[in-house]
Amino acid sequence: VRNVKKLLVDPADQARRLINYVSQAPKVALFSRGDHREVGRLRGADFDLIVPCAVSIDSVAAVSGSFQHSPHATNVAATWCVSIDELMAYRDVLRGPTWLYAFLRHRLRAFEMPALGHLSELDHLGAFFEHNDYPTWAEQTGANSVSLFGYREKLDRYFNHAWKNGGVFPDAPGQPVPPLIEKVIDALEHSRPKGFLRAGSLLLNLDGSTRRNIAATIQQAAAMLAGTARSMVLSAETDMEFYVAVVDAGHPAEERHRYRDHAQALMLRAGTLNTMLIELRIADDFSIESAGCELLTTSRLSDAERGRLARLASQVGEMRFAIAGQERVKLGRNDACPCGSGSKYKKCCLRG
Repeated sequence: VRNVKKLLVDPADQARRLINYVSQAPKVALFSRGDHREVGRLRGADFDLIVPCAVSIDSVAAVSGSFQHSPHATNVAATWCVSIDELMAYRDVLRGPTWLYAFLRHRLRAFEMPALGHLSELDHLGAFFEHNDYPTWAEQTGANSVSLFGYREKLDRYFNHAWKNGGVFPDAPGQPVPPLIEKVIDALEHSRPKGFLRAGSLLLNLDGSTRRNIAATIQQAAAMLAGTARSMVLSAETDMEFYVAVVDAGHPAEERHRYRDHAQALMLRAGTLNTMLIELRIADDFSIESAGCELLTTSRLSDAERGRLARLASQVGEMRFAIAGQERVKLGRNDACPCGSGSKYKKCCLRG
């Protein structure tokens, strides 16, 4: 216990002090060790996800998981304890920072679940690849560390293959993702707008069927908009936390407010306070020319803006209902509302 406390408690205390300092100070300067030259600054407001991390030479993850749920641990909750080898494994199998971000959001929830406290780090990663939101899956199925033990098997086989074949790696284990969704995430990581990790993780949080539906809807919208210099806001699935704006390459940049207004109008119709808008500018060859994102909010809209956007939402809803009527779409209570809000029909226009 004394050794594990030294491995966990001291790093956790250091991390907590740094996190508290960064969150309270306007800016925190960073200096180089040798010449004490300022090399950067940190602002707490710039970080969406902060995970205290204790790095060890040897793997103690399974022991640390048990320790963190014991009476000896009072200030080490949600401290990610990984070995150097495990960090290198994450580097090799996760496709980029968005995947790490998405995994860590689930990993933080797993910290709060004593039933998952005895898993090795690679079992956590294997469970993420298999079930995506594995903490929720574990809650719904009653799974625990015993039933999740062995989820690292695919990862072990992957690294054993590389070791036996002179460092030649096979295809890395992971989750099935439509190529278009991968390209969206790659484009967001390339442009790195504020909130890009969160935007990409929202795509990864979808189940496989919804990922495929979103990819197909984006492709259809791109084909419809080709050469029109117009844009379209997509909200094809119910209860999503984001909208996608598909923008033809000829759409003037100064008219970005048009699809931004469209998205906020849909938010008002759905009664949503905060929603991520993912923006995709599509080139003539249907490739993604650029990608951006913005967290939209309706809480700071003026009364005049709310009135204007409410009228726009009504116009859009009527237009989309007319299209649905022409196509003779039969609506179920749990289907996506044709108005485009992203809410279920029973929670949106059916109520009116």
